[in-house]
Amino acid sequence: MNETIGTILTRRSVRTFDSRQVSDENVDLIVKSGQFAPSARNTQPWHFTVVQNKVLIDSISEAVKRLVLSSGDKAAIARVGDSYHVFHRAPTVIFVSGCDSFYTECDCGTATNNMALAAHSLGLSSCIIASYNRLFRSDNFNSSEYLDALNIPTGYTPIFSLSLGYNSDSDPAAPERIENRINYIK
Repeated sequence: MNETIGTILTRRSVRTFDSRQVSDENVDLIVKSGQFAPSARNTQPWHFTVVQNKVLIDSISEAVKRLVLSSGDKAAIARVGDSYHVFHRAPTVIFVSGCDSFYTECDCGTATNNMALAAHSLGLSSCIIASYNRLFRSDNFNSSEYLDALNIPTGYTPIFSLSLGYNSDSDPAAPERIENRINYIK
């Protein structure tokens, strides 16, 4: 099988990380892979923030937990337990922020996926996280403290993140693919 296709077909979202930190060299390659993602009209509307500061990562996770518990969203609240950590305790989190453009969310998603595939190709595990961004989209929460701590540039909003590290458990099995989601029109 082609190596690229193999990487795509075997990458899994991992939610159990050990404490080993990702090397600067690997982080640089992963972020570069995000920078080389395609974007609408080549606007490259993203900004990447690499965080390897456990205190900051944990603080953001706790703020998200408090926000979820006060949200009234029963499905989200049901997922939040004592051991909840939005970033699954990964030692590295890459935040992907976007500036205002019609295609920003798609472009930032493509960049995040490129980084997840690059991580897998380097023997690292990852999980794409979007649920944390409610922290930056809530009218009931002042997120400026976290925007400042992450040094997010003015005009950018955090959209996705990539939890990154080494899997501390066995790789999860691929979930079954949903049938009948493909049409061919010739």
